[in-house]
Amino acid sequence: MSPCQPCHTKLPKLLNKCSIRSLCYIVGIAATIGRAFSGVGQPPVMGVVAEALVQQGFHSRGTITTIYFLSIILAAILMPLAGYLFDVLGARRTGLIVVFLLSVSCFVFAYGNIHESIYLLLLIFVSIRFFGQGALNLISTNMINQWWTKERRVVQGWSSFVYSFVMFGILPSCLIWLQNKYGWQHTLGILGSLIVCVMIPVCYLFYMNDIHMYGLKTVCDTQVQQRYPMDEEEYEMNQAYWHSEDEQDEHLETFIQNLSHRSYRIDNSLSSELKVTNWEECHWIDALKCSYFWKFSWCCFSWGFLTTGLFFHLSAIYVQMNVYGTTSVSNTFWLIGLFSSIFSLFPSYVDKAHDLRPLRITMFLLGFSLLVIHFVHLRILEWLLGITIGSVMGMMNVYSVVLLAEWFGTKHIGKIAGVNQTITQLGSALGPIVLLKVASWTDSYLGTLLVCSIWPFLTILWLY
Repeated sequence: MSPCQPCHTKLPKLLNKCSIRSLCYIVGIAATIGRAFSGVGQPPVMGVVAEALVQQGFHSRGTITTIYFLSIILAAILMPLAGYLFDVLGARRTGLIVVFLLSVSCFVFAYGNIHESIYLLLLIFVSIRFFGQGALNLISTNMINQWWTKERRVVQGWSSFVYSFVMFGILPSCLIWLQNKYGWQHTLGILGSLIVCVMIPVCYLFYMNDIHMYGLKTVCDTQVQQRYPMDEEEYEMNQAYWHSEDEQDEHLETFIQNLSHRSYRIDNSLSSELKVTNWEECHWIDALKCSYFWKFSWCCFSWGFLTTGLFFHLSAIYVQMNVYGTTSVSNTFWLIGLFSSIFSLFPSYVDKAHDLRPLRITMFLLGFSLLVIHFVHLRILEWLLGITIGSVMGMMNVYSVVLLAEWFGTKHIGKIAGVNQTITQLGSALGPIVLLKVASWTDSYLGTLLVCSIWPFLTILWLY
């Protein structure tokens, strides 16, 4: 079947009479709800449950910590599988499978009496981490990428705004309240019930596959050009894939001649492959050969490694600095959550560059924040720390899901994003462990953070 021909996939009956613009907004809202529920696998939720297991004496804190970080590593290794299923089955079916298994994992953890076994506990931690923070988040963000092009950053920005607000503002406090009132087991049972009652209907009714599978050729952005523009106007790579073969042949030669002048879009190493394939959609194998992908993934690894390590040991750092009379970890996290939500909108309305400049900005702020933390005993610099770390978290929450789609298109975005997510989550898993070991050897967190602050600045040099 030619890519331009409508597929046999039908819209859900409830959405048959909706306009394309309405469908785009429905997809954006549904994906945002999915991202909010992916917080079940995030550290704020898992941390509350892990702390309850320690307090009730099931396992030592060291054992729980080891199990948790092993689960992050194993879940990260499985992320390409989630991306593959997304590309093959589509967002709707993959979402239903993931949501069902996530709810089952919550119920088994709550009432399956498995928390006394280390191996079963590791398995259930992997399951919740993979289906929640990993797969559901990947599906939701890339469904937005497939349905929105010109306004993709705006939608992803507002989605990340809600996501950050839920993650830092709503979930932790609600979970602590539920745990104090009903216990951690019933709290997990309530989460599983909410997932079943809310996310399964949302996935079935409003999660949709690639827009072109429904025979639709636009994504609510009528001004988006259908080929590489000669000026700096935004170009969305996934649009051109649906040209007819005659149109492809007509513009192919011009595209190849001008490819070197558009290196901000895609690495020149792809040019030979693009001559013989769909010239404006990149195969996932070719994306992995592109230097842009590995520079981007290294920035994501650095982001996950340094921020997770900092968050995990922030309490110990404050104790070593003896600043609890001036500030507290909860105040710092509140500031980070606030500015993370605000700066989620920065890529949407301020910095709309499509090259590596956004990554250079975030790496600079990340390195600067590791220097600022040495002076957090000053109230104004505590706010500066919240701004810098919050800006990194907010912007990377958006850049980490839109840049790959802008560079490589959306036909194979699941596989490409799956590999990138593996690298990012490995950084998140290794950060706390490595930082703890180095701090133990040097007997100082501050010296370790000072050395780590050099890392982002060296990355900036590589990005040039």
